[in-house]
Amino acid sequence: DEYVVMPPREDLALFFGLHNRLLHQHPGEAFPGEAINPNIDFGAVESQFLQQDHHAVVIDDFFTDDVLQSLRDFLLETTMWMDVKRGYVGSYLRTGFACRLLAQIDEQLRLSLPRLLGNLALKSTWAYMYDGSLPGIGIHADDAQVQINFFVTPTEANL
Repeated sequence: DEYVVMPPREDLALFFGLHNRLLHQHPGEAFPGEAINPNIDFGAVESQFLQQDHHAVVIDDFFTDDVLQSLRDFLLETTMWMDVKRGYVGSYLRTGFACRLLAQIDEQLRLSLPRLLGNLALKSTWAYMYDGSLPGIGIHADDAQVQINFFVTPTEANL
């Protein structure tokens, strides 16, 4: 990581007083009904995951349209981005990446994927927002029995 050290500046005092504070959190309310696309065959998803050596499955159109928009709004409107790196910012449970909608998604995933998630506890959640012109997180593996990633970038924003 790269850092810049600046001499104290009075005009920046207000900014630093607000730094690393959750000033606004989008409500992120749960939705009535399904948050996850009800047309997904989760039995087939579990079977595919369990039968493959690499244990990876990609599912497009995972969320209903309204839920996807609400999740994007939560991510864009909540001032939770406190882990600042070169090229991206991150947020975690402890810094504000938590809301009723995420709890609803967790609950529906557990009901939809009982063979995969069973009695496993949700240990962590995180979100990252990238500057597409800079490098992001490099290739890595997270320490997890099951890891689920959602990419919610609008199609028109992808390269």
